[in-house]
Amino acid sequence: MFIAGGGELIGISKIRLPTLSTGAQGYRLRIGFIDSFTTGDNTDSCGYFEYSHDVNGGNWVIATAKNSTRTKVNTIIPPIANQFIYLKTVTNAAGTQTDFYINNVLAGSINTNIPTTVARSFDFGCFIVKWVGNTARTMLVDRCFIARERLDVDNF
Repeated sequence: MFIAGGGELIGISKIRLPTLSTGAQGYRLRIGFIDSFTTGDNTDSCGYFEYSHDVNGGNWVIATAKNSTRTKVNTIIPPIANQFIYLKTVTNAAGTQTDFYINNVLAGSINTNIPTTVARSFDFGCFIVKWVGNTARTMLVDRCFIARERLDVDNF
């Protein structure tokens, strides 16, 4: 489990969505630092990506969450079906800002609602919650990497 604030925290994933969410076959995807897997907005996290066709015009949303309070920021970057997407979060050493990158382009930064206490610890996760239709949807994960730069040593 992780908390923000004990050194720089990096989460990297490379995914492919064979089929995007639609009105007839809708799903919500979350990937990043997450503490729970439900349809509700109760994720504690220093940073995660969210996607569904019916939110933000189908573009990626970036988010942080601490307890029941969260910050979500809309991006102008859409996922592209059946192409690999490189997602990265970098939370600074103090736990005061998370930067979000999509295909190595800064998509946005959030400096609120970043959990820094043990009671709000999280891990890395990815999931799809299907909410319309009954055809299965998948997310293919090619890579998942987590790193923390500790403040008490000089390297990872």
